Amino acid sequence: MHLSASRTIDYLNYITILLLVFGSTISCSNSELNNKMGELSQTADDIQIVWDYTTLTRIYGDTQSFYPRMISPTGGDLFTIFESEGAILLTRSTDHGTTWLQPETLVPPNGNVQATVPDIIELQNGDLLLAYNTRPPQDNDNEQLLFGIKTIKSLDGGDTWSDPVTVYEGGFEWTRGVWEPFMMQHDDEILLFFANEHPYSESHDQEISLVRSSDNGESWSSPVRISYREGFRDGMPVPLILQGSGKVAIAIEDNGMQSSEFKPAIISFPSVDHLGDTYIEGHSTQRWRALSEGDQLEVHEYGGAPYLVQLPSGETVLSFQTTRDRGGGWAQSTMAVAIGDQNAQNFSKVTEPFSVDASKSALWNSLFVKNDSTITALTSTNAYSDDGLREIYSIDGHVLRNGKVP
Repeated sequence: MHLSASRTIDYLNYITILLLVFGSTISCSNSELNNKMGELSQTADDIQIVWDYTTLTRIYGDTQSFYPRMISPTGGDLFTIFESEGAILLTRSTDHGTTWLQPETLVPPNGNVQATVPDIIELQNGDLLLAYNTRPPQDNDNEQLLFGIKTIKSLDGGDTWSDPVTVYEGGFEWTRGVWEPFMMQHDDEILLFFANEHPYSESHDQEISLVRSSDNGESWSSPVRISYREGFRDGMPVPLILQGSGKVAIAIEDNGMQSSEFKPAIISFPSVDHLGDTYIEGHSTQRWRALSEGDQLEVHEYGGAPYLVQLPSGETVLSFQTTRDRGGGWAQSTMAVAIGDQNAQNFSKVTEPFSVDASKSALWNSLFVKNDSTITALTSTNAYSDDGLREIYSIDGHVLRNGKVP
């Protein structure tokens, strides 16, 4: 195996982590290597994520697959949901993600209308709620085949699922679509965010919209606008209620910050109660570039499809797909992960969880906080397939403080 210079450093970092995590002692005749490992340990930042290549796992890869999301229902197995060939699939792991069962189809295609980009949460009463996007064919001219957001529910831990509930419907054309639902629960209310271009029949603009349910997803409110930059396309929202402050941070992709290329951004509200009172415009102080000043992407570099989580210790972690240092268009992106503060600002210490050649890609990624010291990255990638098949992969990262696991 041939390693680039940057990948060699990554492996050196990983060797160091093995020493720190397991307390191992390795005798090495190469004093230069020993010195390098010592330097890495001594100069470690207060917090960093080092990806454990021994945990690289193929979750599924029998058919072209996209958009993985992971959840751990209370007292249950790990679930990964994803889309494949116009259907929503779910697979389970009973051994903390080491192996995965053959997936089951939760939502099949409805004729020519595909079921795509799923999201899943566990409700406070223990029910599981799954949201997904309906998409007609790209050249669709049938006005009965609509973009939409739908949900299904399981009352028995994922064994059986309800019929779909329609949350919102968009248009039949690909310029009037609704996209990428994401849910969270606050008290007794479910909040569902999505990217929405349906209101903009005379332009290619897109906003972030919010709908609410106060009856565990049986019915939904009309949408309200959360963010909108006139002339551009706010997209792919991932909301998070921040620990301690109760502020709401929402990661989005924003193509109006620098030239017309998407960059990861954060929009913020003082609390859940303020969602919908007004919307965040392009030049609002409640909107900022996610990455720190020293980690900004170049003007021509793409950074989209963000995902946002928070560690139990308070730091936020952001992933995005990017062409940084890769060349090519967005379809050659790989997954990048950065660490931010408790206010979802100043994301830095950017790492790449997966080793992806520049001719390949790792797209539509997500993060899952497995425990206090472990974060899991998920991707749909063709990097490890001999025939170019896009497969679902995961890898665990060790969260270190001053070079040690908390």
